[in-house]
Order: sequence, then C-alpha cells, then structure tokens
Amino acid sequence: ILSSLFNIDQIEYIDDRRYNLVLGNGRIVMLPKVIDTKLLYFIENNIDLIEKSTNYKEFLDLRNFHNKTIRLK
Repeated sequence: ILSSLFNIDQIEYIDDRRYNLVLGNGRIVMLPKVIDTKLLYFIENNIDLIEKSTNYKEFLDLRNFHNKTIRLK
C-alpha cells in the first residue's frame, strides 16, 4: 500500500525499531514503530490533502501518529 501512495527510493531501518521512507523528491516519511491499518487508512485518505494543503519540503513525521500527532517540515 505504501508504495502505491509514495514514490519510495529507499527504506531505512532506524534505531532497530522503526522505518523511514526516503522519497524520490528527497522528502522523508518517518513511520511509527507500529504500522497498522489505522495508519495505512489515515495515509490513504489524507495524503492528497497533506500534499496539496501544506508546503512541507523535508519530512512528514508520523512517529507519534498513535498519540494523535503528526508533524511536517
């Protein structure tokens, strides 16, 4: 599912517990430790809004998604 939503160039395993997706445009998507259906559903239903409504250039931080927090830079 993630590969259909993002143009992934590389997957990095960070701190022996989570993953970063390095995208073709140089942006990084920081994933939480737990990748479940709630996260996938959120990304699938909101990625277009995030892409169009924000001007993030460096990263999309979903590490605290399960605590109901995301960050963009």
